[in-house]
Amino acid sequence: MKIRIDQNLFRQFPDFCRGVVVANDMDNREEDKILMQELRDLEKRVYSDPSLKDYKNHLRITSWRKAFEKFGVNPNSQPPAIASLVKRALSGSPIPFINKLVTIFNIMSLENIVPCGGDDLTCTVGNLELGYSTGDEEYVPLGKPEIVEHPRPGEIIYHDGEKKVLCRAWCWRNSHVTRILQETTKVAINVDGLSPVSPEEISNITQILSSKVKQHCGGDVKTYLLSIANTEIEIDF
Repeated sequence: MKIRIDQNLFRQFPDFCRGVVVANDMDNREEDKILMQELRDLEKRVYSDPSLKDYKNHLRITSWRKAFEKFGVNPNSQPPAIASLVKRALSGSPIPFINKLVTIFNIMSLENIVPCGGDDLTCTVGNLELGYSTGDEEYVPLGKPEIVEHPRPGEIIYHDGEKKVLCRAWCWRNSHVTRILQETTKVAINVDGLSPVSPEEISNITQILSSKVKQHCGGDVKTYLLSIANTEIEIDF
């Protein structure tokens, strides 16, 4: 399996980079008190952080809002995932513990104010690509398995070899089909960066995330970095 980024995306967003954590043979079952406490502590930190009170104008969120506008998506109606997560933490409403993997990338998102998301690789076919939609791809919204949508042509989407959309609007919302469950044993988790976040920082976050996956879920865990200098990786599981 290959994971690639359309080179046209880098013509529009040359500073973009994506860290990828791929893990196999994991145990994602049961709750984890250590991860739960870490998530609750981060919620409190975000809630009391004065730089996040006006979160839409935080530099690490503004960069994503501007990027969404640049490829034709309204960031108010389809906000980047990190904006939604920060908004949830600021509301004082606890972020649910869905499973260990989802909690790990929620922790890394809040700690670093970057978008993180993941997909169950057993539910994908062929290679994965982040690029521009032609409009004929199919997307099943998270939590709505009975609905099939088609992204707008030109929208940045993450899709597999069967044109099944894993995530709409770059890092807005993941698919119901590839959602991570307790039974998930093979996963790819993405850590996305736009300036002012550097590739070096994304690489460091990716390494820490991989260590957490290994510690709490076990399995075979590997990390990769995609950027304008390296637009394609091959997963050798």
